[in-house]
Amino acid sequence: MALLDGERRSGDIWMFDVATGRRTQFTSDPADENWALWSPDGRRVAFNSTRAGSLDLYQTPAGGGAPEEVLLQDQIAKWPVSWSPDGRFILYVTNSAAARNNDIWVLPLSGDRKPYRFIETPAEDNWASFSPDGRWVAFSSTETGQAEVYVVPFPAGSPRRRVSADGGYQARWRRDGREIFYLAPQGTLMATSVNGVGATFEAGLVQPLFQTNILRPPYRAYDATADGQRFLVNTLVVKPGTSISVASANPR
Repeated sequence: MALLDGERRSGDIWMFDVATGRRTQFTSDPADENWALWSPDGRRVAFNSTRAGSLDLYQTPAGGGAPEEVLLQDQIAKWPVSWSPDGRFILYVTNSAAARNNDIWVLPLSGDRKPYRFIETPAEDNWASFSPDGRWVAFSSTETGQAEVYVVPFPAGSPRRRVSADGGYQARWRRDGREIFYLAPQGTLMATSVNGVGATFEAGLVQPLFQTNILRPPYRAYDATADGQRFLVNTLVVKPGTSISVASANPR
C-alpha cells in the first residue's frame, strides 16, 4: 500500500502484515512512489516512482536486500495494474500531456522487454486485470460514455465482451477465475459469474454484493480474498468530533 508523507508531500510503499497488524516501510526514496504490484509468486514487487522525473516502473525483491531494478523509463507516467500469472508480463496504464485518455500497455519481462499497446481507444481505458489462468484480461472503458467492464482474450486483445450492467470499473477476478467483481458508479460492489474455460468467454447475471462509500476513486479501492468471501475496502472515515463550517459569501 502507499502512504503519503505529510511533510514532503510524496508517497512511499509500505507492507502491512494482516496477521499482526504491523506496518513496515518498503521504499524510502524522497521521490513519489504511489502504486505497487505483487508478482504472482510473491517474491517481487513492481512499483512506480518519480525518482527519474516521470512515473517510471521499477521492481525489487519483496524481502529487500537487493538493488531496485528499472523496468521501464521514459517521459510518460505509468501505473502497474496487473502481473500475468506466469510472471512474464505486466499490464500498465499510461497517461501523458499529449494523450487525451489512458491506454493499457503490456511490458514483457523477458527478451528485449519492448512494451506495446494492448488496449487503445479514444475512450478512457483503465483498471486492467489478468484472469487467474492468464487467458483473459478484464478492464474498464468509457467508450459508451460511462465506464463499463469488458473482457478480452490475451494476447489477442479482441473481441471484447461487456460484463458490467449500467456502469462499472476496477474489475478483479476470484482466484478460481469463475467470478468477476467490480464497483458500480454508485459505489456498490458487484459480482458476476463467468466462464472462460473455452474459446468463447461467457458472463452471467450481475448481482450486487454490498454498498460502499467509494465513488470513482483514482486509487485501487478494494481487494478480495481468494475465495471471494471477504473484501478489504479502502473506506473514507470521518473522525469523531470533526466539524464542517460553511461561510456565506454574502452574510446577512
